[in-house]
Amino acid sequence: MIQLPIPPSVNHCWRFTSRGVFKKPAYVRWLAESALEANRQAFQGCPGPVSVAIQVIPGEGWNIMRDIDNVTKCTLDFLGSGGLIDGDDCRTLQLLLVSIGMPEPKACLRVTLSPIAKPVQILTKAEARKAARASLPRAKKGQKKDMEAGTGIQVENEAPDNYFPTLDELRQIARESKQRGQAMAEHITRCCSAG
Repeated sequence: MIQLPIPPSVNHCWRFTSRGVFKKPAYVRWLAESALEANRQAFQGCPGPVSVAIQVIPGEGWNIMRDIDNVTKCTLDFLGSGGLIDGDDCRTLQLLLVSIGMPEPKACLRVTLSPIAKPVQILTKAEARKAARASLPRAKKGQKKDMEAGTGIQVENEAPDNYFPTLDELRQIARESKQRGQAMAEHITRCCSAG
């Protein structure tokens, strides 16, 4: 567990200009204070997939009207950029809990990191394709269909991601939609006149 000062609101962290995006002084000051606290507390962090619990301790320096989820972005960015966790993407951060604790004289955050014993394996599209190819046994040219059938894996011919219907296909879809609409209108008319 590590105790950190209350971060500034996300709305007060970055300044957007024509020359780029810059950290505001309040955010830079908070990052420096948080780094000092991590060093002072000799906090080692937690590698691999983790769960993060952030407890907001209200007190002096905490606005009671502030959204509780507003503290998560800066805190997770600090943990990731400071090397205390491997990152704040869904492969590393798989559980996030934010809560309010009992008030104390000075407001702070208490952040607890815990390793996840059985993390969810999330693959990119390329990694999933590679894993699927690796699971099929090697075949000579022309034997691919037979081998896929023998493994019990159903392979469908899917449209590629960049598939767009032709103009004729769009016209056919429009005709079918119009016919379904007319049939539905006739059915409703029959039901109303029978009643």
